[in-house]
Amino acid sequence: MNVLVSATRQPFALDEIRKLGRAGHRVVALDSFASSPGSHSRYVSRRITTAGPRLDPARFLADVREVVRREAIDLVLPTFEEAFYLAGHVGELGPRCEVFTSTFDTLLTLHHKGSFNALVRSLGLSAPRSIVVTSRRALHEALPHFPRYVARPVYSRGATRLLTNEGPLAGVVYVGSCDPTEDLPWIVQEWIDGHDICTFSVARHGTLTAHVSYVHPVELEHGSGIVIEAVDAPDTLEPVRRIVLAVGYHGQISCDSRRQRVRLARLSFPSYV
Repeated sequence: MNVLVSATRQPFALDEIRKLGRAGHRVVALDSFASSPGSHSRYVSRRITTAGPRLDPARFLADVREVVRREAIDLVLPTFEEAFYLAGHVGELGPRCEVFTSTFDTLLTLHHKGSFNALVRSLGLSAPRSIVVTSRRALHEALPHFPRYVARPVYSRGATRLLTNEGPLAGVVYVGSCDPTEDLPWIVQEWIDGHDICTFSVARHGTLTAHVSYVHPVELEHGSGIVIEAVDAPDTLEPVRRIVLAVGYHGQISCDSRRQRVRLARLSFPSYV
């Protein structure tokens, strides 16, 4: 099988390239960054540098279409946020090529922190109390509802733009600098004590086929984990399985949860992690 792996700058992309190569598949590596580590793996038969999907999405999609045609690609395996750009153009890559990602609408539902919280609750899973706000006034009105709170844009990752009065990032972001809008809402929710447990899973059309849990003992400025350690957390399996089934998820998916100190058996899915 000819596999196109994109965003090869990611460490997990390099790992997937190695596994695919060892299994006998032909791997083509693609990234807008020519020095991406995964593109220089000995398991890569060809490395390709493209336009950046965020800076020039039209050129990026044209580049991918050409690579799929020229290299007779059977499977496109996005490993990072380029999945958003590919998800809306799956049909343009040809009838014989599978793009291993869900639809654009599904990705939006899961990445919007408000709609994700609503989905989690609808499945009977634990989620923090939260309010989605679309103005600075609404943000100010929402904060008193939570003695300990955390707020951020509904589309965000890591610890960027994190407004909170709890934890090591308390006070780093000033409320006056936050400006929620209709186009870019914010979510305000209760702070949950505990420690993070993260998961990585693979699903095919709503069926979970692989699942692993891990923690990140070393973080970058109290945000994104830069060291990961596998842990045995079987209680993370069922919640992820239910989420995947509910949306018919197809592709790779990561979910972060919070194991509460006061109730060790309870997992909560906070959208700020």
